Amino acid sequence: MGILQRASQNALPLLSVASRTLRGYCTVANSEAEKAIAAKLKAGLTGVTRVEVQDTSGGCGAMYRIAIQAADFKGQSIVKQHQLVHKLLAEDLKQWHGLTLETKATQ
Repeated sequence: MGILQRASQNALPLLSVASRTLRGYCTVANSEAEKAIAAKLKAGLTGVTRVEVQDTSGGCGAMYRIAIQAADFKGQSIVKQHQLVHKLLAEDLKQWHGLTLETKATQ
């Protein structure tokens, strides 16, 4: 068995341990943070038909995945759609390490 193969087999358990370890240092309930982010997006955009917010940092609130569909995105490029979301979440983004964003216009 090669070094890379052994490393890939061991990576998942290490990530799992790291996630549990980091989560132990988190003091904010991630579900409340996710709800607050979703509420901010719903309030700031017109015609939101879908919004999903997921803390992907193990509960620390450092990285999020957001999927949102809204009427405000109609006729806008993906870049413009993302800029709208970034503008709404500007203060939050200063605290985060990363964001995965999926936007779509309501049909």
